[in-house]
Amino acid sequence: MRATKINYLLLFLIPLVVSIFAYESGVDFLLSKWLDFDHGAYNHGFLLLLVTLYLLYSEIDFNQDISTKASSIGFVAALLFMVLAFTFEVVSIVSLQVIAFYSFVVFLVLAVYGWEVFKKAIVPLGLMLFALPVWGSFGPILQKLTLEMSFLMVKAVGIPVLKEGFYITIPVGKFEVAPGCSGFSYFMAAFPLAILYAVSNFNNKKNIFLVVGVIVAASIIANWVRVFIIIVAGQLTDMQHYFVTVEHFNLGWVIFGFMFISLVFLFNRVLKGREDREYANKTGDVGTIKSQIRVTNIRVIIYSVLLTVLLLIFLGLQGQKPETNNEVDEARFISGLFQQSPPLYQLDPQVNGAKEHIYVANEYTPPVQLYLLRVPRQTQGREVVSSNNRLFDEEKWHLISSQPVLNGKVNEMKIRSNRTGEVFLLWSWYRVNDRNTASDVKAKWYEFLGYLKGDNSGSIVSLMMPKTSGAKETLKIVYRLMEEERAHTGEPNEDYSRDGK
Repeated sequence: MRATKINYLLLFLIPLVVSIFAYESGVDFLLSKWLDFDHGAYNHGFLLLLVTLYLLYSEIDFNQDISTKASSIGFVAALLFMVLAFTFEVVSIVSLQVIAFYSFVVFLVLAVYGWEVFKKAIVPLGLMLFALPVWGSFGPILQKLTLEMSFLMVKAVGIPVLKEGFYITIPVGKFEVAPGCSGFSYFMAAFPLAILYAVSNFNNKKNIFLVVGVIVAASIIANWVRVFIIIVAGQLTDMQHYFVTVEHFNLGWVIFGFMFISLVFLFNRVLKGREDREYANKTGDVGTIKSQIRVTNIRVIIYSVLLTVLLLIFLGLQGQKPETNNEVDEARFISGLFQQSPPLYQLDPQVNGAKEHIYVANEYTPPVQLYLLRVPRQTQGREVVSSNNRLFDEEKWHLISSQPVLNGKVNEMKIRSNRTGEVFLLWSWYRVNDRNTASDVKAKWYEFLGYLKGDNSGSIVSLMMPKTSGAKETLKIVYRLMEEERAHTGEPNEDYSRDGK
């Protein structure tokens, strides 16, 4: 049976791994959402994946449930969704590709393992729906609710307040209830966690629906409380409070965690206790039930203490490094090749919250221009990796092609001026946590590692020159010299030394 289980596992993993590499854009899109630790609505994706794998492992008896007869329905459905995912990859509709890929995985389980395993796997796999970035339509609704309720709460405590559009104005300043302030991420995390907790602990369907409904509603209310606290803190400190100037998103996770733990403790105490007493009255085994309730309560307390300690450590680490240390040292970043200059080539890039620096290396013919877009501290609305950022004005420039070079460290683009028709070569990369990468996913991961060290600053660096026969080699030389200069000034230079390019 051991050999049989390995064979079944290979039958499942081989097409899965091949598909992951084949559907690169969709996988990158999904991972970038999961790795958006600043204020992403789907940064609970890895948690749900681990929960799903655990439930599959604990719920399925592979010795009894695996069918030796393959499911033709599952095979046809998996093949259909695999083709759809490939189609969406070709036409670059990544959201639909993610849905098709998810459906392919679900029906691949049916095709390989049969109906008995599929029936037990459908609920754990269903939890992963809440990790797919396809629920954006709920965001505007929650944004409007947050605006109205936070306005009423601020008004209720006696602070003079005015509401205009999605802005709330108080005597000391103005707050925007932006889409990122809607609480959508808390809502998306609450739904699967509530379902998992309810299904795992209650048998009564009314209790399951009640638990899920209360936890989801509480997650929405928790975001209202977060916005209310930030506005009140701004009023009391003349807009100088830490929650206003630096950190206001993770405050919501603190409130959310406190809310979730409190409700779990309450439900275990009331609803779970009631179900257990009803079961005890039927079976007469009162002592065992009381012992189970006591053990459950102790576990909740232990988990709560551990979560609180980890949260305090995490928040402490992120605050270790003051913002003044995040300012860029120009000499170390650009080496001695460049001189500060007005732009030779008008890209007009836009990175929210970035400090823009422009330099030119005139010793090359034609000259090489460097755009340095630096974000000293990444917060909500001020991120290096964001769909709102752009490297060039799309009304002035047309993208011809794009590809990674230097082992994925740099993204090489050919762009054409809409005014002159001249073609330029543009090299760009992220510089985060002392590492270079062209990948959004890796940049987010490096940002998270830096965040734990108390420095989540980041930069977008781009080199640009007219497309000539030797342009690529020139840019490669400039890139290498910049990295060598960084190494000589004492910064870690893992990117350069690892591959020698």
